[in-house]
Amino acid sequence: MKKLLYPRLALNGIKNNAKLYVPYFFACTALMMIFYITDFLANSEFVENQPGGTMISAVLEIGWIVLTALSAIFLFYTNSFLIKRRKTEFGLYNILGMGKSNIMIVLVCEIGMIFAGSFLLGTGLGIAFSKLVEIVLITILGGENSFDFSINQRVIVEEFCVYLALFGIILVRGMRQIRINNAVELFRSDNSGEKPPKANWFLAILGAVLLIAGYILSNVVKNWIWAIFAFFGAVILIIAATYLLFISGSSIGCRLLKKNTKYYYKTNHFISVSQMDFRMKKNGAGLASICILATMALVSISTVSGLYFGSEQIMRKNFPRNMSFQMCSESGEFVELMTGTMIDTAREYGVEPKNIVRYNCILDGNLWVSYRDNKLLTDEELNTMSMSEINKLTYYSFVLVPISQYNSVMNANLAVNKGEALLLKLPHDKDNECYDLIPIHGELHIEDRYNNDGEFVETATWCDRAYLKCVGMVEDFVVRDGKELSPYENSGIGDNGYITHYAFINDEDFYEQHQKLYAMYGEFEYTGEVKKADGSSEEMTYIMTSPQMINYFGMDLDCSDDTMRKICEATVNKTNLMRAQREEYYTIDGLLYRRWDTAAAYGVFEKRSEYYGLYGGLFFLGVLFCAVFVAATVMIMYYKQITEGYEDKMRYQILQKVGMTKAEIRSTINSQVLTMFFLPLLTAGLHTVFAFGLISKLLMLFGAMDVWFLALVALGCFLVYAMVYVVVYTLTSKCYYKIVAV
Repeated sequence: MKKLLYPRLALNGIKNNAKLYVPYFFACTALMMIFYITDFLANSEFVENQPGGTMISAVLEIGWIVLTALSAIFLFYTNSFLIKRRKTEFGLYNILGMGKSNIMIVLVCEIGMIFAGSFLLGTGLGIAFSKLVEIVLITILGGENSFDFSINQRVIVEEFCVYLALFGIILVRGMRQIRINNAVELFRSDNSGEKPPKANWFLAILGAVLLIAGYILSNVVKNWIWAIFAFFGAVILIIAATYLLFISGSSIGCRLLKKNTKYYYKTNHFISVSQMDFRMKKNGAGLASICILATMALVSISTVSGLYFGSEQIMRKNFPRNMSFQMCSESGEFVELMTGTMIDTAREYGVEPKNIVRYNCILDGNLWVSYRDNKLLTDEELNTMSMSEINKLTYYSFVLVPISQYNSVMNANLAVNKGEALLLKLPHDKDNECYDLIPIHGELHIEDRYNNDGEFVETATWCDRAYLKCVGMVEDFVVRDGKELSPYENSGIGDNGYITHYAFINDEDFYEQHQKLYAMYGEFEYTGEVKKADGSSEEMTYIMTSPQMINYFGMDLDCSDDTMRKICEATVNKTNLMRAQREEYYTIDGLLYRRWDTAAAYGVFEKRSEYYGLYGGLFFLGVLFCAVFVAATVMIMYYKQITEGYEDKMRYQILQKVGMTKAEIRSTINSQVLTMFFLPLLTAGLHTVFAFGLISKLLMLFGAMDVWFLALVALGCFLVYAMVYVVVYTLTSKCYYKIVAV
């Protein structure tokens, strides 16, 4: 019988405090359900085998780790409300003769019941809904669903261990509260005297300074690389500032309102301002937590929504034509033959090409340069810099395009003089401004070199470096689809890497540069096996011809990804056959030459699964995190309303006895509660507005360039969240009114 006493006391305690324990129980259940589903999908082979599945699995793997951290914060915070309300009951047990060790056993039973019940129900719901959520996820990814049902036992074990540890820490925390307080302190914890908080001007000013610093940091960073570090710095500053301002700044605000006699000495304002001032020290941290959670929810959902709903737009930006063809060849006839083959192949599949675009360009990846304040760094300046300074530089190479082809592609009418250039504005460039000079090849030098005995050694070819004057910027251009032209894209030169720019130059300058580039790299001697016309082969020396002209061709096809893939494969097979049939070796003036033309076809279908895997996974995870943030906000608001209701009940009864009507008291309560609970929402909206500039720069890493679209998505998310917030406020405030009963 004695053994059943503690569980019975624990069960009665839960029943008697159902208003507190039931929401807590279902919140724990929801967390465990989300945990199981997230971890289940992260370890699902079926999800991993979907288009973009490897990416989504990696994102979900990180997601359940983050979810664990959020669960810890949420459970510890909400449990503090439960312990606070139970102290009186535990104190009564102690006064009636129950030892603290016995009270701790009751606490173990209570927490054990909550853990066991929420784990069983949460895991059961997670298993039940895991397949439904998987179907939704696969639909988002654009894959094919399967209706095979499975249970991952390893995930159940992981979930059990994680939440057992979290509830164990909560138990230790609760035991400590019982141990360090005597019976009287426990019994009178709800009625202990309070003193009005002191207005701490230093902390309020410090909070304002940190907030301004966080806002400035969010908007002054131009380099998207540094934006990542600035984001975390701004987050820390704004979180610290929010807590300081809600705890100290709000008290100062109430004191200033008191000094305004015309405002303060009115019935509604007198009571509401006095109440807010009295409780801000205690509740400021809670309001700040609501504000931070709301900001996190807004930032996370607006970010992932902007990426997911803008994924097609992002792909279109990186792939201006959904099927493209690149050829490196000096033969215009061969290029025409290849492009014609691509068009004919599409028509064979019943698809008529549209929005055809083509242009030529050249690139020399050896002309690396770096700038400071948009001025080219000279060799003399570089020689005076330390290696650590040099490693911090960003290096640049330039793709050269004739201005006539820019005009043709973009339907423009720009003119560039000889010796000048226009630069393409790139969103990921840290300055996005016009540089003073652009490097090109200067005078060509060819020199035969001999050793000391007068024997010929080699023919050396090199160019002096010359420069074009940059005279302006252009906003847009159909660049080669989503891929760098630079041969050094994996070089890691400098800590900040490199940036490939597009420069549009005078046609005469372009063809002069092409000739110099071909003279430098277009022909080189090579010794190897050469096949003869009779089928035999012979080791001999020949001249390899490497084309320096890059020919781009792109077109849009109104068809499915599967059809586009077939067109691409058929085109590649045809071009390979044509290249094989083309005469590979030819002789000029007794010298044997070998062609080294290259051709490649590719389409947006190759990247679509990756885009949807990444953005769909982030969207899915963002929705889950947002749900957790909203749940945490709901719980904090609910417990604040309940706690404050019990604290204020006696006060409002006294006000009624001294002559205030119920209508006046209700009006006062509305004024106070509206101010208290909508201030975090408005502050969260302000935080999001100032964070938007930094967030938009971070999204450029993913290819999201349309700032207005992202702004509209963020505004829509705020409006939806505000409606949810209002509903939550309305429901929780009813609990407050019922307790106060005015």
